[in-house]
This record gives sequence, C-alpha cells and structure tokens, in this order.
Amino acid sequence: MINQNPTESYDTSPMFADNLVVLDRMTLEAVEAELNRHTTEQILPDDYTRFTWSHSRHQVFSRCRRQYYLNYYASRRVRQSKRPVVSAAWWLKQLTSLNAWIGTVVHRAAQHVIANHIKGRLAEPEAVVVATALLDYQGGLATSRRCTRHDGDWVLLMEHHYPDIQPPDEDSGMVRVEELVHALLESETLRWVLSLPPEAIREADDGFRYFMLEEAGGFEQVKCFAVTDVLTIADGQATIIDWKTGGAEKESSRLQTGVYRLYAHRVYGLPEANIGTRIVDVNSGQAVAGPEIGVAEAEQYVRSSIAEMVGLMEDTRYNTAAIADYPMTDDLNTCQGCGFRRICWRHTA
Repeated sequence: MINQNPTESYDTSPMFADNLVVLDRMTLEAVEAELNRHTTEQILPDDYTRFTWSHSRHQVFSRCRRQYYLNYYASRRVRQSKRPVVSAAWWLKQLTSLNAWIGTVVHRAAQHVIANHIKGRLAEPEAVVVATALLDYQGGLATSRRCTRHDGDWVLLMEHHYPDIQPPDEDSGMVRVEELVHALLESETLRWVLSLPPEAIREADDGFRYFMLEEAGGFEQVKCFAVTDVLTIADGQATIIDWKTGGAEKESSRLQTGVYRLYAHRVYGLPEANIGTRIVDVNSGQAVAGPEIGVAEAEQYVRSSIAEMVGLMEDTRYNTAAIADYPMTDDLNTCQGCGFRRICWRHTA
C-alpha cells in the first residue's frame, strides 16, 4: 500500500519533509525490504555501531520490537548508507514529545545549578534560573519548527511534525516549565546537594557514563551505560539521585536504580550497603528512597536483557538484524507516542 498521507500535507520544515518524501513513493513492504538490506550488511562494528546496553534500550525493546529495530539498527550509519529510507528513519528517530522536552529543560536547569556549585560560582537568583530555563524551552520550540539544532542537539517535536497530533499549547508549556523549575529549586534534595562540598559531587548528568560487563550475551564484554542525574560520595556513602518530572512506572524505577547501584559498585568500588538512591518527584519536591534491588539481582537483570537482545540478532559478529525478527506491537496506543509510526504506516491508525 502506497502511503496515503503524503509529506506535503505535513505542517513541517522543508528539511524534515524532504527527508521523508521517499516514504510517499513506497509501500510498507518496499520500505521493509530496503531497511532489511541496510541492517543485514556485514560491516564490522565500530564504536558507534557496536552492541551496547542501557536501561532505556531495554525499555524500548520491551515496548515494541519494531521500534527497537528502527532506533538501534535501521537509523544507524545514515551517512554511509546513502539510502533515502535510512535517512527518513534517522529523522524520525529525532522526534520527541513536548512533555519529554519539558522534562529535558528541567533536567538541564538542575545540571546548570549544580555545575555552578561545583565550579565555586555564586548561586544565581531563582528568577534567573527560571528565566534561563524558559529561554531554553522556547529555543527548543523554535528549532523544532526550523528543523535545526538547539545547543548542539536536535529538538524535533512530534506535535510540530505529525498533523494528527494536537498542536502544542506552548503557553501552558511555559507555565509548566516555570512551575517545575521553582519546585526543583525549592526541593529538599537539591538544597542538600548544594550543601555538599563540590568535591563530593562526582557526577551531575554527565552523559556517556558506563561500566563493562564481562561474558555477557556471548560477548567478551558489553559496554553498559548508566547516566545518573546526580551521584555524590561523602564519608564513604554514595547517593544516587534521579529527577522525575512525569512520574515513573514502579518496576522500571526499581530496575533503573538497581542498575545505578551496580554501576556505582563497579566503577567506584563501593560496597553495596554504602550505595543509596533517591527518586525525586519534581512536581511535589518529595524524595523517597529508591525501591532498591541488590547488585546481584541488578546484574542478573542486565544479563538477561542482553541475552534477549542478542538472541534476536542475525549475526553477533557484525551486530546485524533482520527486520522480520522485530514485529510491530499490536498496541496502537503505544504507536501514538512513537516517532517512528510514519515509517510503520501507523500514522493513520
């Protein structure tokens, strides 16, 4: 079936539309065949395409196998492939929701405040922090419309690029950002972090933190990412903080904090009993001790997840994947929040 909702009807930027127009001329079967040729090419992996693991990767894998395939296989090596359909998958991978962008803005505000403290700078007035966050929020919206980078990152909102989604209420978003940043700054947990000496704050949403897991999924070792929002170590006691702006499913939070504890145990050499977690609901400012699982249980979770992912690979040496092994979910509600639904022909469902 040819795409019946052509790119030209989308209220989107020319750059975004130009990269998706290939989908208007293809059937779903043709798209799948072209993507399959791309993802089964036997090219030795490099640092960008080698198999890695993270809790967020596990969440995508559990939610929809096809979304996982599109995110981690179909959209890789976009420059080398020179396939228009791969370019289309890459652009769809960049899409996010307005709520997710608001969460990112709040996390960046927290990172900014803590970074200033670590560098020994005077604390900025609350009004300045809020105003900076609002500018960040507005900048992201503007670059989403233009399809350009914002502070080096792509910010492309689904609400701007899918015509069936109600346009974002940007004014309400402004109010939401302001409320959340005020709540963050007034939270007991952030005040506690800022009371610590700078050297006690080991990490503050640094990005690309990881540990190596040996003998996992048939590999000699697997790089496992674990990016904490804040990690402090004082008097031999580690505290890992996770800011939540939109709530979190309890089991997912339990597993995520378990991975954080495993990371701190392996990277900092701390005993399990000396690693605690706090999940902070930014909406209320309240923090609770993480629903902690032991380091051994967390490691078993990671190993089991890796084994499942590797089990679907076509060839582990080349980290290749065949699209037929990654079916679409039957839950159309899941598709509504997925940026890839256009390439799956679920955008009209």
